[in-house]
Amino acid sequence: MAFSFEIFYNIYEVKTMKDFVRFLKFTLFSISAGLIEIGTFTLLNEVFHLPYWVSYLTGLKCEAVVKPRHSGGAGVPQPSVARPVERQ
Repeated sequence: MAFSFEIFYNIYEVKTMKDFVRFLKFTLFSISAGLIEIGTFTLLNEVFHLPYWVSYLTGLKCEAVVKPRHSGGAGVPQPSVARPVERQ
């Protein structure tokens, strides 16, 4: 059975190409954050033989730098929304 984008559109109800691109960017950022965490942890734990907690904490901090902002990390800056000033 071949993969079809039609199934993808039906499941996620993507209405525009912009939504699809946003989904794709979020997915790629999340995957890269996970790979950075795994790579950092493995390097520190297996190569430099640091204690487990030091390797894990450092990997977690490195992941937070890459992670998109709406999922908890620093990530790509989001546009700010200006609020109207209330006058008395």
